[in-house]
Amino acid sequence: MSLYRVRTVLTGYPGAPYLNTMYFNTFGGATAQAAVTAVGAFWTAMDANMGTPVSWVTEPDVATISEITGGITAVTQTTASSGTGNGGTGVVPNAAQGLIRLRTGVVVGARELRGRIFVPALVASPVSGDVPSTIVAAMNVNVANLIADLNSELVVYSRAHAGFASVVAATAWTEFASLRSRRD
Repeated sequence: MSLYRVRTVLTGYPGAPYLNTMYFNTFGGATAQAAVTAVGAFWTAMDANMGTPVSWVTEPDVATISEITGGITAVTQTTASSGTGNGGTGVVPNAAQGLIRLRTGVVVGARELRGRIFVPALVASPVSGDVPSTIVAAMNVNVANLIADLNSELVVYSRAHAGFASVVAATAWTEFASLRSRRD
């Protein structure tokens, strides 16, 4: 079994470039372009919640990854998706990001296989470290649309356990998350 790896590069904000990686199941006739289109739709829907300095683009080269080895078995050229944040200039500090937690319900190595999507450069006035409810709601709707996309299947991949599972649920965290490497 193999997976499509779709990478999005976000630039124009302190600490950039940011790199987001999502995996999609190749089974059932799904195409690399469908995965790129689904990722593009997700980030386009998030544009209203990200600051105007932020630009993003999906990499046009989509790698097909072996589930077992994690190695690249093929590369497919796609038409990249791109966009720009349009939520304004009042963004949170670069160490604070939105967090969407992905759930699979599948246990691998005595733990549930889970994933995360970090959303940088949110336009918000944080109160006590909480993400505004309007942004939490937007993240929840946008990731639900990504999961429900009929042309692609978002998965969480574990190279360490040589396996993956379909995302069945996702929720935005109500507090800001921090990537240690982004505390610069």
